[in-house]
Parts: sequence; structure tokens; C-alpha cells
Amino acid sequence: MSPGSTSAITPPNMLTKSKEDSSSSWCSSSTSSSPGFVKVPQGNNYIVNSKIVQLPIYFPPSCVERRKYFQPRPAELKKISDILIPNHSSSLGPRPTNLLVFAMTGLGGSGKTELVHEFIRIYRSEFDAIFYLVSDSHVRLSDQFTRLATVLGLAGESERSDQTRCLELVKLWLENPIKAVPELGNPNSDKTERARWLLIFDNADNPDILDQFWPHAGYGSVLVTSRSPLARCRFLNPMETLEVGSLPLDDAVSLLKYLTENEESKDPQSDDAARAIAVHLDSLPLAIDQIGTIIVDRRMSIVQFAAVYSQTRDYHSLYGERHLHQGYEHSLASVWAFENLEKEAFAVLCVVAFLDPEGIDEALLDPAFCDPQTKYFPTDTSGYHYHLSKLLDTSMLEKDRDTGRVRIHRLVQDVARAKMAEVPGALSTAFNDAFSRVASQWPFLNRVYVIGSSGKVDRWSKCDSLFPHILHLCGLFNDLLSSEKIEIASVDFAELALEAAQWRMECGHGHHAGPLIDLVETIYNSLDKSTHTRQYGQLYRAKVILACDYRNGDECLRFARLEIEQEQIRADQEGRLTSELAIANNNMAMAHAYCGEFTKALPYLARSEEIRKQLPGFKRFNLYSPLVHLGVVYNCIGETEKATTVLTQALDDRQCEIGRDDRVSLRTASIYYALGKVRLSQGDLKSSLALHQEALHRAREIAGPTNRSTLRCMFQVARVLAALGKHAEAYEHLNTMLCNSINYKHNERETAGAAYLFATCCKRLGKHTEARSWLKMSLEIHNALVPSQARMEDNITESDVFGLVIYDNINC
Repeated sequence: MSPGSTSAITPPNMLTKSKEDSSSSWCSSSTSSSPGFVKVPQGNNYIVNSKIVQLPIYFPPSCVERRKYFQPRPAELKKISDILIPNHSSSLGPRPTNLLVFAMTGLGGSGKTELVHEFIRIYRSEFDAIFYLVSDSHVRLSDQFTRLATVLGLAGESERSDQTRCLELVKLWLENPIKAVPELGNPNSDKTERARWLLIFDNADNPDILDQFWPHAGYGSVLVTSRSPLARCRFLNPMETLEVGSLPLDDAVSLLKYLTENEESKDPQSDDAARAIAVHLDSLPLAIDQIGTIIVDRRMSIVQFAAVYSQTRDYHSLYGERHLHQGYEHSLASVWAFENLEKEAFAVLCVVAFLDPEGIDEALLDPAFCDPQTKYFPTDTSGYHYHLSKLLDTSMLEKDRDTGRVRIHRLVQDVARAKMAEVPGALSTAFNDAFSRVASQWPFLNRVYVIGSSGKVDRWSKCDSLFPHILHLCGLFNDLLSSEKIEIASVDFAELALEAAQWRMECGHGHHAGPLIDLVETIYNSLDKSTHTRQYGQLYRAKVILACDYRNGDECLRFARLEIEQEQIRADQEGRLTSELAIANNNMAMAHAYCGEFTKALPYLARSEEIRKQLPGFKRFNLYSPLVHLGVVYNCIGETEKATTVLTQALDDRQCEIGRDDRVSLRTASIYYALGKVRLSQGDLKSSLALHQEALHRAREIAGPTNRSTLRCMFQVARVLAALGKHAEAYEHLNTMLCNSINYKHNERETAGAAYLFATCCKRLGKHTEARSWLKMSLEIHNALVPSQARMEDNITESDVFGLVIYDNINC
């Protein structure tokens, strides 16, 4: 199941929908004109298209060919097989019908792809179909899915030029891969047999591009390899992961001895020499592979080679040689050769070593866009391009001619930083240079905060392009020695990290923001609070929003108190009211509301409104936040007429300033959302539905179909539809909402309510098995969150699960 999917899903351990409850609706998307699919009309008279997929099938055929050599990694292979083939060790029990997923991450050259091929070799008999896809770009994946649709016989002649159609045909087959159908008239043949498949996304270094290609569900296994650590948190449950690193030293020695045709040797001297070489190469499979090939090409023994190349610097003369083993794209020259670089080229490499390796825009490197801090970095554009070309010539860097984006192998970065560490101050200078370049392009909100500027989506695209660099810098900062951190502009760097965290929360991805906020707090712990009130106020504000994201009222209130204390001190120091103090009062009100203390929220909202009116350049639409929260609070305490008045005023103010077609942010959508809930409280279902549909339309258009705010709007639409008895429509909305939010822990309270409502819809539609599964999920989440009020399947109610969300709004 992948974010972005909109096909039918089912809960964990039952990801394919129950066929026993709704066989006709289950196949409603299939047509007799789509080869490889089965349509089930009334009476269970099966009509099978003449073009049935021939199994087994391997795409491409070379994916099952035996590799020349693989250094055994039994523990890693067992972990993969335990997840992707849980029943392979036993012939008993049915094969699982849910989507099984596993991800391997690690540095390039660590052997992830080799592990994939060995897994295929050992377990190919467990699968009817294996699809190996190189996943380094959207274009390449689209092309492979198009070819796959043709190979499987799913795409007709007229469909093969339509990549979108081919993609959907393949995904539909993966969801329902018919292998055999019941024989007509045979009472002993009553089950449709489905194929088991393995789908491999190899080199998916940008996990986000998998969204469009991810299977909806199905009887298969998905194996992902990526150099990006985000691949481990991108999918969460039920994803299992493995970090692939260097080989154990003994295994590295064995691999080197095999490659040099010396594996039978029992000579202690040879073993010692092989061990010394492996230590020099950090037991990395790529390095062992290529040095082993060099030893053979030069007709040397391991002992002779170790004697000649006894120091790390002795290896430098080998790095320019390209001895590719099994077609690996990188030579050692692309990893470690620095000695022959001009000092200007090495300065470029130093900066690149601190940026995200998967893609660096030229604007971050070209001196025309930023002022270099690193010594010897070219000071003009022509000099930069000249020295960049020298790095490209040695394969240390790669450059996309179409986009101008620069890529670098992670190992090149590692060794470049190691080289910098030999020169005092070089690491900190290059780090400062790299983050300053990112900061110069980041669209800051908080440096000079203006009321109403947060949440603007016009900056999201720029933030999205820079965010990977901030993540990379944060990881490197944690690895630096204390002596190196002293020379880094830590406060400025923390400000950038905090801005990135705020942006991720705006996008509904609080799980990405948490580690960034923790890093900022670590940096600020060394500061004097009394002289850094602005920084601490921003930190506590971020923690308030993160606590709201997780709907943790106690934490929200704790940090809101700290925030308002800091902002009041700052206002007193500066002798003026500030925008930040207005926000702090608003956040205190919100914190009380999240704790269910609605009347305590009212004076803080009044104070927030009062401060805003006294700020320079005040306009009515600057009262958005206190007015919307006031309306939501009024609705929570049953004063729906007051809520209507306040929210209508907020909407009028915003439309007067921005117009009716507000595409600036989600704020207008949030007002419609709040008004829809007021109408629901009043029992006016028709008006509530119209308002929530308007909120959903705006959120989808502005923030995208999978944004958390969009999904909340979708749930409310479904809730009203169900109340109106339109359970089939509600089912479709809930299906999409759950598909895109079920795996994120910070969504679990909404998930409990959505799962309960989905179970209700399933029951009304006759999908009883599915209904029981979703009800069970809702019950488990409820009982885990409020164990003191544990329920059973026969007594859990709608108010129990909906009550898990005490205070509900979007775009807080």
C-alpha cells in the first residue's frame, strides 16, 4: 500500500478485500477488453479473457541468472525471506494475501543489489512472477512498467503508447493476479488461484518517486533498495528494513581470496595480507571487488600486493584504473582519488561533500548565486564550470545535462571529509559554506515574522528542493567531533533546521520534523535563555505544533507555557508587542483546547486578537487564527450560533483581502471545514456536506490529494455521507483516506475513527468479513490510547473512537 493509492484496501494482515462478501463489486473495475483479467457476473459464471498471463515470468529474464560470485550473507537473507516469504519453511498453511514489504538501505557499493540477486536465485521457486525494476528515476520506471504491460500481455496494441494506462493495467494485475479459475460445472473446484509475485524497486534513492508505481494491494512481495535513509521511515509499518553495510572482516577476507583465486590457501601469511588489504578498504564489497580484480590483472599474489601497497596513500595510484566487476557503475577513482586534483576542484568537492548526494542544483554551487567561504573555491562562474568539469572527468561527480543537477557517490563524500579532517578548520569551514548556501535560498518565515505568512504554499516547492540538503547536513552535524562543532555557526544552522521542521509540519509530515527539532534543542541547550529569547520562543513554538500534530494535549500545554513565557520576556525586553506574542497566546488557547479545557482557551484567544489589532499594518484578515480557533471552541462547548458568527466573519475578512479563489494557503479551506463541523453539530447534514466538500476541494487543489489536511477533509465528507445513508460513497472516501494515512503513528487517532466508520460502511454494504477486520483495528487503537476505558467489539461506540480527537481543526 502506498501513499497516493486510491484503490480498495484492507487493514493490516488482510490487505486484499474480502471476496466472500462482495464478489461482484470486487471485480467491477475489470473489463473483458483488458487482457489478463477476469470479470465475475451474477451466478459465478466466470468469463476468462483469452490472453491469460503465462507463468512463470521473469522481467527482465536476466534477473534470475546466476551471478559469478556472492559472498554469503545468511543473516541478511534470512531477515528478508522471513518478511517476504513468511511460510517458505513450511508447506502447511495458506500463503499470505497481504502485501509484504521489505527495504534495504546503505551506502553505494555495500552490496544491496547483490543481495537482491542472491535472494532471487535462492527463492525464485516461491514466486510465479519476478519483476526487477531499476528505480533511479520516474522516467525509467514509467518505461519499464510500459514494457512490463506488453510482456505480460495486458496492454493491447492501441494501449502500449499510453504509459498511464499501462501502469494501471500492471497495478491491477498485481492486485488480482489470476492464475487459475474454477472449472465450470466442477463442484470440487471452487477457488480462484492467484499468482505470487515479487516486485523489486532497485536503487530507489528517492523513495517519493515510488508513490505512483506502488501496488495498491495484492498477493505479492515488494523489495526496495535505496541509499536514502528516508526509505526506512518512508513506509513505516508494515515495512521491515535492513541497513546494509560493509562485510564482516572475515567475510571480506574470504571474498578477496576468492576474487584472487586464492580461496583454498591456508597460508597464514596470505591470510594476514588479505586482512590488511580488507582493513585498508573498510571491508566494502565494491572496494574489495575492484582491488581483487587489479591483483589478478597484475598477476600478483595477495602477499605481494600487500607488500607493495602497505599504506593507504599507496592505493591512490590505483584509483584511476577502471576494473569493473559485474558491471558496477563506479570505479575506485570515483570514490577516493584526490591527489591529482587542482586545489580549486578539491574546494568544490569539499562543499559538495556536505550536500545531499542525490541532486545538487547549480544555484547552490555557482558563485553567481552565492558567496564562497571555502578557501580556493572558484570566485566566478567560468572558473567554477572549469573545475567542475575536472571532477566530472574523473567520475567523482555526475551532472544531469537537462537539469544541471550534480550527483556524487556517498563514498566520495565520506573520503573527502576524511581528507578535510587532516587540515585544522577545513571541516567546519566547508560545513558553514554548505549550509550558508542552502540558507541563502531558503524562504525563511521567522527571521522577520509577519502575521499571516505561515502556511503559504508558494514556497513549498523551493523548500522541497532544499530539504534533502538540510537532512544531510543534520546527519553530518551529529557526526562531527565537539572540537569541530565549536567552529560552526551553530545558532544559524539551528535556525535553518527549525525552519525546515516547521515546513514539514505544514505539509503534514510531523514525523520528519521531530528529529530536526531535537537537534535544534541540543544546540540551544548551550545558549543563555535570557539573551536568546527569540531562539527559545521559536523552539517552543515548534514543539507546540509538533505536539498538536500528534494530538498530545499535555505536551502541547507544557511547551505553550514555555513559549508564552519566553515571548513575554522578549516583548518586555524590546518594549513593544510582537507578532510572536500574539501567536504564543493563540497557541496557549489551542493547547488548552487539545486538553479539553475549552473555557480556559477563551481569554488567550481574546488576548491574541487584542495584540494583533495593535501591531503595525493591521488588517482584518490578520485575525484569522484567533477567530477560527474561537469558532471551533464555541462549537465544542455547544454555542453553535456564536461559532457561526465568528467563522463567517473570518471567511468574509479573508475573501475581502484575498478574494474567493484563495490559493495562497489552506486557511480558507480550514474555515469551510470548521463551518461544516458547526452545521454537523446543528444537525444540518445537507449544509455540512456542502461545506466539507468545499473544504476538500480547496485542500486537494492547494496542498495535494495526500496532504494530511486533505485527508481530514475527506474523512469529514465521508462521515456526513454515512449519516445521510450514502454508505457506498462514504466507503470510497474512507478507502482513499485510510490508504494514505494508516501507516503513520501521528494519524492513529483519526485512523481509529475512520476505521470504525469504514467498518460501519462495510457492514451496510454486506462486506461482513472486512467490517470485522476494520472494527478490530479501531478497537485496538482505542484500547491502546485509553486503556482505562477499554472496550470490546460488542460495546465500542462511535462516540468512543470519535472522542479520541478532542479538538479538531486543520492548518492549526
